[in-house]
Amino acid sequence: MFEITPKEQLLKNIRKGLVQPVANKYPLLNFENKSIVPSFLKVDEDFIANWVKQGFYFMVCSNPFDLVEQLRNLNKTYQLGTYVTEDKKLMQLFTDNALAFRSLNEGGRTLCCGFLRLESSSQTIYLSSESQTLDGLNLFDNIVLIGQSKQIVSPDNNSVFTETDQNNDLKVQMGIDYLKQFKSVFLIIED
Repeated sequence: MFEITPKEQLLKNIRKGLVQPVANKYPLLNFENKSIVPSFLKVDEDFIANWVKQGFYFMVCSNPFDLVEQLRNLNKTYQLGTYVTEDKKLMQLFTDNALAFRSLNEGGRTLCCGFLRLESSSQTIYLSSESQTLDGLNLFDNIVLIGQSKQIVSPDNNSVFTETDQNNDLKVQMGIDYLKQFKSVFLIIED
């Protein structure tokens, strides 16, 4: 008789496992069961549906480089001219990617700025108080708002922003009806 090595024993057990199926410890979920109910529209989907219904434009990007490409394509398609921004993050992004921009005092037709929060149920946009462009919003023909999907919230389920944050930092709020004064309004969400 010959002796079985540990390696051969392991291979024997693997073959046995492949030939003799074992009961699945994790059976597939039964989606027809009434205990699993599909969720309603997500908060951000509800806001976006209303946004588009207002006649505004909506786009999604996956990273900062995609954002720059979206902005270039927007400018090419809609002849928006050189973007105007006072947002430090956007200025750095534009500089790093050779995208032309102007400061507020140089003027232009299209304002490009970030937002801090969108409230889906009240259809309200919150802009940072550090944005110095807010004084002259009505001077622009077009506006491009840029933010992230996590910034779209429901006031009832708001764990990100506390009341203190709202009082201290979210100084400027406007309903999306206010944006109807612009010829074109674009919302770009980074997912």
